[in-house]
Amino acid sequence: MKTLRQFLNNIDFTLIILLVFLSLFRDHLSLPTWLQVTGRMHPLYLHFPVVLIVAIWPVYFFLHRKGTPKEVHESLEILLLFAVLFCALSALSGLFLSVEGGYDAAILRQHRMTGITTTIFGYILLLVYTRAHFSRTSFHIAASITLLSLFAGSHYGSILTHGEGFITAPLTRDQPAQKIKVTDSSAVFTAVVDPILASKCYSCHNAQRAKGGFVMTEQTRFLKGGKSGPAWVSGDPDKSLMIQRLLLGTDDRKHMPPVDRPQLSPEELSLLHDWVLSGASLSRRFRDYAVTDSFRGEAMAWAKQHQIAGKDSVTYDFKEADATIVSKLNGPTRNIQPIAIHSPALSVQFFIRQLYQPKMLEELEPIRMQVVYLNLSAMPVKDEELTRISTFPNLEKLLLNGSDITGKTLGVLKSCTKLRSISLSSSKITTTSLEVLTGFPSLNEVVAWNTSASALEITALEKKNPGIRWYSGYVPDESEHLQLTPPMAAGDVSVLAPGQTFGLRHPMPGVTIRYTLDGSTPDSAHSTEYKSPIPINELTTIKALAVREGWNASGITTITLYTAGIPPQSASLLSLPESKYLANKEASLTDGLKGDVNNLAINWLGFRERPLVAAFTFDGTKMFKEVILSSQVNTGAYLFPPATIEVKGGSDPDHLTTIGKLIPVQPTKQEDTRMVPWRIPLKPGSYQYIEVRATPLPNLPQWHPGKKEKGWFFIDEAFFN
Repeated sequence: MKTLRQFLNNIDFTLIILLVFLSLFRDHLSLPTWLQVTGRMHPLYLHFPVVLIVAIWPVYFFLHRKGTPKEVHESLEILLLFAVLFCALSALSGLFLSVEGGYDAAILRQHRMTGITTTIFGYILLLVYTRAHFSRTSFHIAASITLLSLFAGSHYGSILTHGEGFITAPLTRDQPAQKIKVTDSSAVFTAVVDPILASKCYSCHNAQRAKGGFVMTEQTRFLKGGKSGPAWVSGDPDKSLMIQRLLLGTDDRKHMPPVDRPQLSPEELSLLHDWVLSGASLSRRFRDYAVTDSFRGEAMAWAKQHQIAGKDSVTYDFKEADATIVSKLNGPTRNIQPIAIHSPALSVQFFIRQLYQPKMLEELEPIRMQVVYLNLSAMPVKDEELTRISTFPNLEKLLLNGSDITGKTLGVLKSCTKLRSISLSSSKITTTSLEVLTGFPSLNEVVAWNTSASALEITALEKKNPGIRWYSGYVPDESEHLQLTPPMAAGDVSVLAPGQTFGLRHPMPGVTIRYTLDGSTPDSAHSTEYKSPIPINELTTIKALAVREGWNASGITTITLYTAGIPPQSASLLSLPESKYLANKEASLTDGLKGDVNNLAINWLGFRERPLVAAFTFDGTKMFKEVILSSQVNTGAYLFPPATIEVKGGSDPDHLTTIGKLIPVQPTKQEDTRMVPWRIPLKPGSYQYIEVRATPLPNLPQWHPGKKEKGWFFIDEAFFN
């Protein structure tokens, strides 16, 4: 026993001298790899001295009395020796760990000094106790200082590893976050984004504890990013590191926040995603976003629920619409939201032309009093539907750009006595119809670009009616040589029937469109000139450009067109997509609705952890030659071609053979987002049952920033020919 005590005493003394010496020269330390590993063991060592030192004082009071056997004194001495040993090991490993950096210098210094103090006074406590006639007072003083130093060191350590206020967090956990007053002039970041980040992210990414070198609590350092680079790419959440980490599965070690911390709700994730998509501005106000901007609506709803909504905009004398009704009317084809944080006035915008139906206007009847902004641009709205719109008494702005109206019933809108602005660009409106607008009581703005009314005719209307601002489009100067905008689709880019024609257009008159159908790049002189809609009989990629004398040729427009093949009698998913990308499940594969390359939430099925396995049944009367899977590749967002695609066919699920297989070529560098059709040739035959399996890439390539992470596979349609 005496030999053990002497050995431990020598080790303790040596480690303390080494600790003090290395601490003095910490800034000049260059550690070998094995010592860095020792530093990473700091969390293991530190628990031993905490337990031992805290236990020593109670043990002393309980055992140290007259008549206590000598063995008990020796046991307490050994306990003290081990406490000092682990104090020294903990302090040394912490010193080695601190050399790696990433911690607040001031807090780290306090943590290091309290750790060294705990070790030294622990050794003093040992010396006091082992004196032949030690003073009880001296023992209590040394023990008190050691414990106080231990508690202080633990406090600073908790700040470094878990953030400010970690120890007292349970006392305030149920207390609601302090609310701030929010108006339309408030910055969205201050009102919405910052509170979300503060509740879920700041504890690990602050000036005291900069995990990954990333500080979010100071705007300058927040914009700079961490060791892995900037936190986001403005306008592109799919390439933004912060969003990527938030969307990783909770079983992924890079998922943020760590699984033992409060996680972001789907609503909060959506807000951060759309904040980056909108530009990730730290100063942009609610009022700076378009009234129909979906992110503005999401942020406004969150602010109304979690903050104190104030007023600084135009007030209305009608009451607020029933929130339940508004919620039911909202959906993927129609967005309804207030025009201001504390306003009953609503904006309504429609999406997806092919899904629009006149009854969708009729469904707005319960909220017609509150609608002040109505956007029906690109919807197939007919003249007769203007009668329904005329029943909206508080309508102030109406957008009918690209609609099917001719203007013959435009006069019915005169009953909308508060209508101030109307947009009719790219419609079949005539000059005669535009003249009707001059009698509208409150109208002060008409936008009529690219209509049958010429610029001269609209100028004449403006002279007759100076109280209305007329916008007829841009009239170029003959000496200008600007670049044309690319051609665009004349209709919906969706799934066509075989033989259906597809048109191209350009908003500027006098422009010639040239195109190719074989995948080659069109030129301005020799490629086929577009004169009439093009018949599409199979999967076709159109590349087109616009040319005009005196102008520079436009960029290339690339449009992939799919034709509906053999329709399956039924479709079913044998494996589920990831929960965030379910779209309309199996119906999404055969509904003829293409996905939006700018929004993965619209018509896309996303697979990562599991392969796509889908089954389709047919009547057995058709001969099959190929399967086409419509997908998206976006390397920045981890969307890659599948590793393999396998197709099996037969009479039923129990009698299948492989009838087609494809191993897609993988990208070798970062690529722009693009739609990709995967064509899988099949063994010719008639099949009643076809099963398609597409396996996501198990590991991203070495050149990719997310190397070894799993890839995503996104699909919106499957075609059988």
